[in-house]
Amino acid sequence: MAFEKPLPEWNAAGEKPEQEVIDDGWQPGDKPPAEWWNWWMNATYEAMKEMRAGIESASPSGMIVMWSGTHSNIPTGWNLCDGNNGTPNLQDRFILGASSESEIGDTGGSHEVTLTEDEMPSHNHSGGTSTDGSHKHQLEMSSANVGDGYNFIAEGDTEYSDEITTTSAYVESAGNHQHSLNINSTGGDQPHENRPAFYKLAFIMKA
Repeated sequence: MAFEKPLPEWNAAGEKPEQEVIDDGWQPGDKPPAEWWNWWMNATYEAMKEMRAGIESASPSGMIVMWSGTHSNIPTGWNLCDGNNGTPNLQDRFILGASSESEIGDTGGSHEVTLTEDEMPSHNHSGGTSTDGSHKHQLEMSSANVGDGYNFIAEGDTEYSDEITTTSAYVESAGNHQHSLNINSTGGDQPHENRPAFYKLAFIMKA
C-alpha cells in the first residue's frame, strides 16, 4: 500500500480526559474542553502514524513482488521491473535464488539452446559404401594329370609306362582400389526452447 500524501500533523498534545469520558464519551449538548479535543486529535494522529509505519515496513524499498494487473495500473510507489527507475530487468526471465556461490543480481541462461556434441545422447547413424567401378582378376593355370600306365608281357621283354603331369593355378593382383563411406546426416541444426510451460506475470519493485 502506498500513501500519496503525508499525514496532517496534530502537534497539540492536549489534556487527556477522565477515563469515564474516554470509555463512555460525552453526552449530546456537552461542550468538552478544547484540551480534550486536542488530546483526541493528537491520539488519533499518533495511532494513524504508527499504523502507516507498520504498513510501509511490511513493504520495504527494494521488495519485488508479482503483479497480475496491467502495466498501466501498477500501484503508486511501485515500479515495473524493466531495467528503468533503478529496477532490474526481469522481463522474460525466471527468478533463481541466490546462494553463497552467487550474488544477488547475477544473470545467466538463454531462451534457446543448440546442443553440443558432448550434450547429445548416444545414438547411431546409418550409412553405406559407394560403388567404385567394376574390376577383374586374371587366373593362370597349369595342368597336372596322371597318364595311363600299363604292363604287358611280350616275347623276351617286359615294358611299362608311367606318365605324370601336374596342374597349378594362381590369381594375379588387380591393383589397389578404395571405397568411400557415406554416413547419412540427421537433424536440422536448429536451437530448441528449453523453458517449461509458463504463465506470465509482471514483476514490480517497491520504490
